[in-house]
Amino acid sequence: MHIRTAVLADLDALESLWKELMLFHGNLDDYFSMTPEADANHRAFMTTILTNEPERVLLAEEDGQILGYIGLEICEKPPIYPITKFVEIVCISVTAAARRKGVGQQLVAAAKEWSQARGRTRLECEVAVKNPVSQKFWKGLGFWATVERCVQDIGWEE
Repeated sequence: MHIRTAVLADLDALESLWKELMLFHGNLDDYFSMTPEADANHRAFMTTILTNEPERVLLAEEDGQILGYIGLEICEKPPIYPITKFVEIVCISVTAAARRKGVGQQLVAAAKEWSQARGRTRLECEVAVKNPVSQKFWKGLGFWATVERCVQDIGWEE
């Protein structure tokens, strides 16, 4: 297995992995339900990430098969925190057949290298609270929770 930078030609495979991830999360929590426009909107989002220099998608590949990917974005917080420059892991997905084989760990290790090469000393990500597998994965890699995002549906419609 090797890790490489994703390119636009990988978009279909990335979309397939994303959909697999969203269906998995949607079964755990309605928050992750997809709209009818989700496919088109996500494709546009991924196209932006793949073509925008401060962002990067790294993928794990073996024998021509894409096993997983990790999306990264260089971010900055206001100068009220001790660490203001960091990299946000905006998405990570490993296909079900490749889980528990070190693919996610290798993607995170590559994300660390990419981040450090850009002068960033912190990685951050959001983890679904109703996904104990993801919670265990991130904590096993030494990540810790700093905040919990709370939501409330209040009936707003556009």
